[in-house]
Amino acid sequence: MSRPGGCACQTVLVTLDFAPSARSTVGLEWEVMLADPKTGDLVGRAPELLHALEEASADERHTVTGELLTNTIEVTSGVGETVGHAVEDIAQAITEVRAATDPAGIALLSAGSHPSPSGSIRRSPTRPATTPSSSAPSGGDAT
Repeated sequence: MSRPGGCACQTVLVTLDFAPSARSTVGLEWEVMLADPKTGDLVGRAPELLHALEEASADERHTVTGELLTNTIEVTSGVGETVGHAVEDIAQAITEVRAATDPAGIALLSAGSHPSPSGSIRRSPTRPATTPSSSAPSGGDAT
């Protein structure tokens, strides 16, 4: 179907002004699991490590912090001008983490998920642990 004047497109020029910004930057974060070096099982030992690691990274470009689970810590880079700059921050953070975990007998793992975490380590450092009986639904007999 034709339109009056023969044009089916917009003819008004619209300009958008964008605020100038600095060159793009990059930041990295990495969740690292804490594990028993002999069995590979996850260990909920982050709380015993975090105070010293967080304090040590306070004045650095990188940070080391806790995650939701007590078997995981997070390292983050500062704002990097290049990927290499951010990777250097992460490398420095991991060096500091290893200085705490190696003497404590804790291995580091990194993966999308652990294949078989046990219920005893699925605790948040800010939430109390639940036992199977306290999390079970209440109610009568299912017969």
